[in-house]
Amino acid sequence: VETAIRKLADVYVEVLKEVRRRLPRSQVFVHPIPMVLGETRVFTLAFNHVLGTMELREKLKKVGAKYLEFEDTLIGGDPLISNQVIDKDQPLLEHLNLDGTHFSPAYVKSHLEPALIEAWAPSSGSGADD
Repeated sequence: VETAIRKLADVYVEVLKEVRRRLPRSQVFVHPIPMVLGETRVFTLAFNHVLGTMELREKLKKVGAKYLEFEDTLIGGDPLISNQVIDKDQPLLEHLNLDGTHFSPAYVKSHLEPALIEAWAPSSGSGADD
């Protein structure tokens, strides 16, 4: 599974290269996959972990994409990849819960906006210099 996830991340970077080629002056942000669905959380967590590694962040930086950092979205904190057991029943923070499949629109103000502000900050080392 880890090999497949790493290959998928490489494909993702190739797609971002094409986006950059077609939109050379546009800001490009990489949003981790939200851990809304408990049933897919183990794969979501693994993919987000690969996206967050220094190796992938360097590739994103070369493409001119900025990786967005988010506050926890689950009650009790988001799980770490080092944990052996991922609780698929761990609930979303109350204000983020909409229908069990999607984040509430409150997510934009509480999580997305601060992540974008951080990514746009000149001192942010998480992406391109533009």
